Amino acid sequence: MFDKVLVKFGGRAREFVLGELDLANPSDPTDAELKAALCLALEIDNLNEYVVDRGETVLNVRPSANYA
Repeated sequence: MFDKVLVKFGGRAREFVLGELDLANPSDPTDAELKAALCLALEIDNLNEYVVDRGETVLNVRPSANYA
C-alpha cells in the first residue's frame, strides 16, 4: 500500500523507505506506530505535534498547522 514516508523536521525534509523502519506492518502502519518508528530513526523524543497525511503510496508527516 505505502512505500515511503516523507517527514519535515528541523527545517529539513527527510525521506524514509517504510520497509527500513522498525514497523510491525510497514505497508500500512498506524499513525502512532509510524511516529514512534520515525522518532527512533531521527533520534528524537516525540512527534506529538505532527500529523500524518496519507497519499496513495506516500505518507507525509508534517508539523500541525496552528491558526490564531
